[in-house]
Amino acid sequence: MPLLWFLVLLLIIFAIVGGVTVNNWLFVILVVALILALVGAF
Repeated sequence: MPLLWFLVLLLIIFAIVGGVTVNNWLFVILVVALILALVGAF
C-alpha cells in the first residue's frame, strides 16, 4: 500500500498549494484523499 499513501500525500500537497486560491478543489481533493485512505485501511 505504499503507492496508495504516496498518492494521498501528493493529493494533500496539491490541496495545500492550490487550496489557498481554489477552496472548492481543496474540499474535493481532501474528500478523495479520505476515501483513498479508507479504502487502503480495509
